[in-house]
Amino acid sequence: MELALHADYDRRVYCMIHYIKYKITECGIMKWLIIFVIIGNLIYNFWGTFKANISVYEAVLLILSDKLMLATAFTLPVLLLVSNVFNFSRYELQIMLRQESAKRWFEANVLSSSILVLIYIIGLLSVFVAVGILHGMSFGNNWSRAASTQQLNPIGGFDYTGLPFIILVYKNVKPLTAILMELPLIFFRFVFYLEIQALFCHLSKQRSIGQIITIALNYFDVFFYNIFFDMRINILPHEQTIVTCIDGYRLPYFISLLYWILLLTGTMGAHFILAEDAAERMAINRLSELQ
Repeated sequence: MELALHADYDRRVYCMIHYIKYKITECGIMKWLIIFVIIGNLIYNFWGTFKANISVYEAVLLILSDKLMLATAFTLPVLLLVSNVFNFSRYELQIMLRQESAKRWFEANVLSSSILVLIYIIGLLSVFVAVGILHGMSFGNNWSRAASTQQLNPIGGFDYTGLPFIILVYKNVKPLTAILMELPLIFFRFVFYLEIQALFCHLSKQRSIGQIITIALNYFDVFFYNIFFDMRINILPHEQTIVTCIDGYRLPYFISLLYWILLLTGTMGAHFILAEDAAERMAINRLSELQ
């Protein structure tokens, strides 16, 4: 009996690993390379204006705090490269049925999307380092003289966020430490928008519609205050993604971590319910066909 259970467990683990590998390789290496070349070119031009004044670590924090770059250059490629996860196509639902568990199918997709996002973030960091080397920028881990007065965008501009480094400099948080704090937040952001994309693709039953809605929400998130309000309420994903401040203010870091944990828990919970419902309807239809 124990051998049978152990064999069944090994089979399930093998199937999950094989499925995750399939999801990762489905993206295609050439697509990844093209995306990183485009991102590298954008970063190279973006950093060219202030390469002599700040270090690579400060430049990374600055570009991750730029709303347009975050929403466009960094988030959109994730939605493109990882669009194959949580796919509610008929083929995927058949895989779900063969695994005899919507939970295992869902877990495999969560793992594969997380791995793909990690690969993407590692790729981004590699591009950051390469661009810094090409520009001959410093890798010093101390705040530069220009850091405390560095404006992200001109005052009064549509994308203005004030002096993004003020709080980090005041609290003596080193630039590299700030980047390490940033990584979990940006990871959570990418996974969250993948979940949102999958939810809307399932609800609309059209991948293109789900992607359009998700892209619209992504831009709405970063430019909400610029369009509608002057006062911030600190509940939008963008505010919890960056470790730099906006107009001299930022919520404590642990609140951002808690924010993402709760948001992802709720989103994934709703998504899992939809996956179970889809699997149940698929099973009923299959039984009807057999009868």
